[in-house]
Amino acid sequence: MIDAIQVFATLAIFWSSICAVFMTHNSTILTLTHLEQFGRMFHKAFEAKREDEIRAKLYHCVRYHNHILRIGAHISQLTKGTLGHISLTSAICLGCIGNQILNERSIRAFMHLAGFAVGFFMVCFAGQKMIDETSSIREVVYFAKWYEAPPALIRDVKYIIARCEIPITLPALPLGVLGYPLYLMIVKTSYSYLTLLNQTT
Repeated sequence: MIDAIQVFATLAIFWSSICAVFMTHNSTILTLTHLEQFGRMFHKAFEAKREDEIRAKLYHCVRYHNHILRIGAHISQLTKGTLGHISLTSAICLGCIGNQILNERSIRAFMHLAGFAVGFFMVCFAGQKMIDETSSIREVVYFAKWYEAPPALIRDVKYIIARCEIPITLPALPLGVLGYPLYLMIVKTSYSYLTLLNQTT
């Protein structure tokens, strides 16, 4: 009976963790696909000949960019509530599992450690990709042919470039935002826990 409860609990935790990791990763990829489309639309907006046509396409680009920012804010809010506790406890978990590997030489513990580390890396990879791509969209906007537009539209483009400088981040409260620096901090902290546990046991 106890074995059945352990199997059920393991499957429940496993599937919820997998869903959290892949939903964050897939949501990030979807947002970045929208950003690539925004860049293409922005470049095509300045290929028009008439000022009113350029203005209409530029207005559509601004509305689309606001839509992308709302998607990013929604993903950030969901990430804050679902993955913040994982970032908080992952260093302790990785240190304890590593200590178990050193003491018992267990293949199950090694697989658990590898799964936990890879899953958390995927989440941090998604966060870093979101920061990098949303920061680099300003360069895509800057290299469009906006300088050939009428002066009134050039002023509007400056505002768009200024807004593109603020990246979308995926928060992992209370430790910061998901990205490579957070993953490195978690690995260092888990190694510190591992050495402490290894000395005391």
